[in-house]
Amino acid sequence: MLITYFKKLATQKTLLNNNEYPMVEYTPMGCSEAEIEALEKKFDVRFPQVYREYLFLMGREHKLYWPGVEYSIELLGEMQQQAQEMLVEEGYSLDHEFWVVDMMWNDQFHFFYFKDGHNPSVYHWLGSDEKTSNGYSNGLAKTADHFSVFIKEMLPTRGERFIDNWMKGTRKIRKIFSRF
Repeated sequence: MLITYFKKLATQKTLLNNNEYPMVEYTPMGCSEAEIEALEKKFDVRFPQVYREYLFLMGREHKLYWPGVEYSIELLGEMQQQAQEMLVEEGYSLDHEFWVVDMMWNDQFHFFYFKDGHNPSVYHWLGSDEKTSNGYSNGLAKTADHFSVFIKEMLPTRGERFIDNWMKGTRKIRKIFSRF
């Protein structure tokens, strides 16, 4: 697959796990082009180029999300249905066809509109059960101007990697001195 939006990510063999402390390196698993095409056929959609790249590079399994966030290639269909049900329950409807990319605690989700092109904006929906959650207010909010930015912002920063490596070093030093 031609990679346009995630060239740097495509060259990385491993990423750091946001779900664990300390952040442990892992190898994300992507989908084959045939699997991506099968998903599109199953849901009768054509994914934006950036989302196709995401699926190809890490869409089967990655550990960028924090605990409580549901993401799994096997759950994509269920997430679409749950999001629709949440919106209906709230008496809310979205004006355009959309795709849910993750779901949090079964009351909020991130999504993009198909109409927004090859690198669409990402939005967040939070149901009325909560006024705020994780910095989001109830209802609809734009999270990122582009899906590529949304994913890149989840990658651990240089500072987080530095702190994580420092903490690993500190544990090694403690282990060495604990022998004396």
